[in-house]
Amino acid sequence: MSIRKKIRQLIVEEMKDDDEEEEVIQGEEHDEEEDVEERVGVENAESGNYYKVNKSHALNNPQKYNKIRENALRRVVRKRIHEVVQEARVGGEGQMEYGFDLTEFRNAKSFRSVIDTVGLKGPKKETTDYGTEQYVFETDGLRLVTSENPLERPEPGYASYMGITGEARKVQKLVDAIKEKAAYIKGESPGQRDYI
Repeated sequence: MSIRKKIRQLIVEEMKDDDEEEEVIQGEEHDEEEDVEERVGVENAESGNYYKVNKSHALNNPQKYNKIRENALRRVVRKRIHEVVQEARVGGEGQMEYGFDLTEFRNAKSFRSVIDTVGLKGPKKETTDYGTEQYVFETDGLRLVTSENPLERPEPGYASYMGITGEARKVQKLVDAIKEKAAYIKGESPGQRDYI
């Protein structure tokens, strides 16, 4: 299914869910003031705004109430669209990304044992859009990018920034090997390549 079709489907599903919620609310007795307060509270919490909202203003103004409802729905749809786009960018379902901040192994042999664990070949030297060099180690369904070549001098074992993309199972196996063999890892970004 194309990204556009998935996005359209998500929008339709969210609108349908919102309409069903509205029917439930209309079909049962409830305190309208509490309902508006809850929606306004959710809207504020999701947007990060924690200021006080005058409930009675929204209750006395149906346009304001509808606007709150529409904005909450838009945020949910945007979040789902972002998730679909991220999934497509990584390569679809079953794919995963992982990032490591400054990372160092004891020596080149230690790093070699990590890449041999998952059958990575390389490195292949690439120039980024920013004019910097990066080193790519690849195999079927898995790609590791480092900002330094840990197999060569002047600093054997030093990978610097690392980014992993590929099949979730293979990515996890590589992540586990890196964590086991690395002498130093400054930071990690599970689920995304924050560093390179």
